[in-house]
Formats: sequence, C-alpha cells, structure tokens
Amino acid sequence: MRKLLERLGILTAVMVCLSMTTPAFADASSKDRQEAFTADEHTLFLMHFDKAEAENGFKPATAKGEAVPADSKKARLAEEGKFGQGLDTRTEYTLAYKSQGNLDYRKGTIEFWIKTDWTEKDEIWRVLFNCSAGERPAADSVKKPYNTIGITKSGYANSAGQNLVFAVTDSAGNMYRAYRFITDWPAGQWHHLRAVWDLDNPVSGKSHLELYIDGSREGNQYGITGKKIALDGTGETFTVARNYSGCTIDELRISDTPRAAEP
Repeated sequence: MRKLLERLGILTAVMVCLSMTTPAFADASSKDRQEAFTADEHTLFLMHFDKAEAENGFKPATAKGEAVPADSKKARLAEEGKFGQGLDTRTEYTLAYKSQGNLDYRKGTIEFWIKTDWTEKDEIWRVLFNCSAGERPAADSVKKPYNTIGITKSGYANSAGQNLVFAVTDSAGNMYRAYRFITDWPAGQWHHLRAVWDLDNPVSGKSHLELYIDGSREGNQYGITGKKIALDGTGETFTVARNYSGCTIDELRISDTPRAAEP
C-alpha cells in the first residue's frame, strides 16, 4: 500500500507540473475543434459556410471589417461540410474579402477544417488561403511576392509525402515558412488546420510562425529562428482557397491573437 501511495504521489506531482506548463501562445480548447466555432473577443472573421450565409451573399457570421465579399463570383457550397455545409473549391470560383479589420498582419490565427480530394502523388499547387500585396522586384531584380500571408499545398510530392506550407513573405520579398509533410491524408478525411503567427513577440523580440494539424505542431520551420520578420502591411483582400483547389473548407476563423492548439 505504501508503495502504491508513493507512486500516486509521483503521478500527482507530474500532473501538477504538466498543468502548470503553458504553451508559447494562448491555448484553444478542445471544444473549438469538435464543434462549430463561436465568436469570442479575439475573433475578427468567422465564416461557417452554411446556407444562411450563402443566401445572404456569402456574408460571414462575424466580421470586424467589411462583411460584404470583395468578390464571390460563382462561389458555391458543398452539401457535406464538417458541420452542415462547406465551401466547395473543386470548380472555378472566387471568394475574397477585405483585409482591413478582418485580418491583423502583425499577429493572429487562421484556422479551418479541410477535406481533400488529393491523391498521394498530386502535383498541383493548391492555394488554401492567400493575402498578398502583390509582386515587386527584389534585390536580385526578380519580381517576388511581398507582404504576404498564405497557406498552400506544394505542387510536388516526394518520399516524405505532400508538403503543407504556412508562409509569410516580408516587405523585401524574403519568405519564412512553417511546413509539414502530410503522408497520412487519405482523400475524403477531415483535418483541422491552424496557422499561428506573431511577428513582434513582446517577450523574445523575435517573430514566430507555427503550423498545427489536428492539434499537433510537429513539423519544420524555415528561415524563422533568430529572425524578426518585417511586414509593413499586406494585401487589400484575402482569398479563401482558389479555383480547383480540390477540397472542401469549413469553419474559417481569423483571430487577432495567436491561438495554440491543445498541449
């Protein structure tokens, strides 16, 4: 009995230590990933992609900026989303919104549910979210995107699988990214994706990018460690996926604070 109590005491101590451990960014509850999102004080933009929103001209449920889409040409719903309906990206369409008030380029979170039709050998570049100021000549005189925040699936596959990328391009055209090989994404399966950034962290004074898939932060970061990423703005609009992205997207939420996945 004494040994059992000693073991329990050790277990309790470990649990206390774990409960005191805080992630780098504000935690997001498991409820967020198991139910449709609701707006809180940090929500800038929330789109459920349900019939009510579609019938109202694809206006989001919550928008701190302009709610009327900048462009919603041919946008349509998929009948089966994660919660109700979802955005069908498998055809030609455009769905864009004004960035001002709906996206803070300095820090925040972009998250949504996604169900893909991709195969393991898919070689098409898939744009899932993009907000860019455009292109201009960089130091090597080559035109490059600048002041960009985006989430894409790379246009090639290798032995490690598909590459999902969350990237930020600064005002000089330098790209910084967090990425994850996705080898276990069979077609027709739902996944939760969360991109988190803080370009001016008050504690470290450095910039941070993180990519969470189904609550896990496992993956790689490129060009971020010890860097401070300098954006002086971003695009006037952001687009939700792009033509023929081969997926259904549901529950898009943009926040003004970095929300970490569950520890």
